[in-house]
Amino acid sequence: MLKRSLVFKMLLKIFAPIMALFIICAILITIFVTSNVEGALGDIILQQNQQLAQQITTMNNAQETQKAIKWSQYGKNGFYLLVNSANVITASTNGKYDGKPITDYFIASEYEKLSGNDNSEHLLLVNSVPSICAINKIGSDGTKLILTVPMTELSGTSSSIRTPMIIVFILMLVLTFAIVLTATLFIVKPINKIKDAALQIAEGNFYVTVNVRSNDEIGDLAGAIKKTVARLSNYVLYIDEITEVLTAISEGDLSFTLRNEYEGEFSSIKDALLKISDSLNHTISEINTAAEQVTSGSMQVSGASQALSQGSTQQANAVEELSITIKEVNDQVKQNAENAKNANNLSVETVGSVEKCSELMRNMLDAMEQIHSASANIAKIIKVIDDISFQTNILALNAAVEAARAGAAGKGFAVVADEVRNLATKSAQAAKNTTELIESSIAAVGKGVDIAKKTAGALDNIVADCNNSSKLISEITVATNDQATAIMHITQGVEQISAVVETNSATAQQTAAASEELSSQSEMLRKLTSQFKLKGDSDGFSNEEYSDDASSDFTGDDDYAVSTVE
Repeated sequence: MLKRSLVFKMLLKIFAPIMALFIICAILITIFVTSNVEGALGDIILQQNQQLAQQITTMNNAQETQKAIKWSQYGKNGFYLLVNSANVITASTNGKYDGKPITDYFIASEYEKLSGNDNSEHLLLVNSVPSICAINKIGSDGTKLILTVPMTELSGTSSSIRTPMIIVFILMLVLTFAIVLTATLFIVKPINKIKDAALQIAEGNFYVTVNVRSNDEIGDLAGAIKKTVARLSNYVLYIDEITEVLTAISEGDLSFTLRNEYEGEFSSIKDALLKISDSLNHTISEINTAAEQVTSGSMQVSGASQALSQGSTQQANAVEELSITIKEVNDQVKQNAENAKNANNLSVETVGSVEKCSELMRNMLDAMEQIHSASANIAKIIKVIDDISFQTNILALNAAVEAARAGAAGKGFAVVADEVRNLATKSAQAAKNTTELIESSIAAVGKGVDIAKKTAGALDNIVADCNNSSKLISEITVATNDQATAIMHITQGVEQISAVVETNSATAQQTAAASEELSSQSEMLRKLTSQFKLKGDSDGFSNEEYSDDASSDFTGDDDYAVSTVE
């Protein structure tokens, strides 16, 4: 099965590319030959059409030309068309398209490709069939002769050429397969010998021989197998010694030595084992020392943890009392803040009331100023009345004098003058009395104005003091609120401290318990490390004992059979 699989794989890898190359070459050659054949056939069709065109040129009349084209045909399906300059078919094979436009035979786009070139052949679609079309110009009046031959009629000629070529390629493939198969079997036979030797090595027989004589890569492979067998035999010795050493390590004996001179990668294993021995000896010694130190330290930590736990308990009690006190202070500060807030509100209301009083006082002061001004004006008016009374009295005296001069005729006028004088006297007296009253009123108004000004000044001072008091009370309120907030933060901090103290107390207790557990574990660790046998210990393995035991395991080659692969 393995042989067949290898042969199949080699055939697949060698023959498959060759076969693919042959197929590609066959396809390319076939395409090349076919294209050349089709090109040659196109030239033949063009020459055939040109011969008929030359014959038509020598004919004397149109009827003779039409008759010649009607009975002309190339192959079975070749078709002739004679087209004038107006693109009308004047003659055709069998007369089928006589008198019809060229577009009844050609698609307009296909005919445009053909009509632009004279004396040439083209591959066009004629009635949806690929055809070779040849065109030749006749005369100078634009008349053209067209010959169309379907490609299906030409494919038979190409097929007759391709069939022998395909047969030749098949015979070449069969011959190539036979050559590749023979070469593959020649290569596989020595490989099978090497494979059998490798299987015996895989089963544990490291004394197998390989009889393969060859100067190529297969011979090199056989030599490599022989070297591998020799090296593996040495590796068995290395592995047995390493197994003994690892067994001793598993039993706690770290005082081993290695006897053999290791080669290759096993030399790294030897160095690693020796480093492991030194490292483990040093590490376990350090672990013993560290275990003793851990035991001593854990006892100290346990005592310190217990003391810390007691101190944490006392701190927790003190923090709890402090928390209660801060809570009471916080309540008082909150009450002070509320009172300050109420006082601030009252102060604001008082300031508003005082400001209203101050405004009313200013209004009253303005009214009294107006009264004072009006009184002054009245005094002026009374002064005018007094002057008028004085002038009237003088006029009355003058009238009395004139009445006395008039005698009896002026007696009545004297009476009137006397009454006028009396009225002037009374008016003067009344004006005098009114003046005295107004002067008294003006004096009183002046005192009232002075008092009102002083009162307004006092109210302004009161307003300023109230504003200052309100500002101070507002500041007290803000400060009290800030104190309340600060005390709240202090309370939170104290609560956090209390939680931390409780956590520290619990942690200290856990640390004390962990220290006691660590002490017991370190003692257990010290007992475990004391079971190892280190270098320099009196009860460790000696090098001579280990060497004798190891050498007894490696004497003789009776465990291995020597076989030869032919």
